[in-house]
Amino acid sequence: MTKRLRGFLSALFLGGICLIGGIKTIISDTDLDLKKVDNITGPVEVAEIRSRFVKGAKISQTQTVFFFRLYNSDQNFTIYRSNNAYGQLQDNVNIGDTIKVYYEPSSEDFNLDVYQVEKGNNIIHNYSTYNKQVSSAAGIMLLAGTVIVAVAIISYTNFNIWKFLMRLPGSS
Repeated sequence: MTKRLRGFLSALFLGGICLIGGIKTIISDTDLDLKKVDNITGPVEVAEIRSRFVKGAKISQTQTVFFFRLYNSDQNFTIYRSNNAYGQLQDNVNIGDTIKVYYEPSSEDFNLDVYQVEKGNNIIHNYSTYNKQVSSAAGIMLLAGTVIVAVAIISYTNFNIWKFLMRLPGSS
């Protein structure tokens, strides 16, 4: 197998992973029925702003998150907001408060799949906020996957886009 073919197959694989991940995210995490997901109600044991180190393939960064845990749960619930707007959460989620959390169980140190948080009759973190973030991430994954696959095909086949465009009807 040549180096060029290996590179092409690797790019196709990476692009495919991005496309599949984006599609899976759209299917599984958007338009959830909160009545069908896990939820737990209990008193807050810990509620604070924390830093979370995220290591990527080429980029590593620290994210600020709102972290909380309930006395009757082993889940480390985490809410991430790209604008770091955690004031409402800090004001409404305090140690000893009883809250209801809708979530996807996770064995990770930080469970970011927190769909909604309620305190009494008030929704503190709503599903639409979670859905916007997930939809944006899925869109980025789909776009990245499409670009990676397209560039891999174009470079592997030595496709000359300029010649192609010049052959189109109406081109000079």
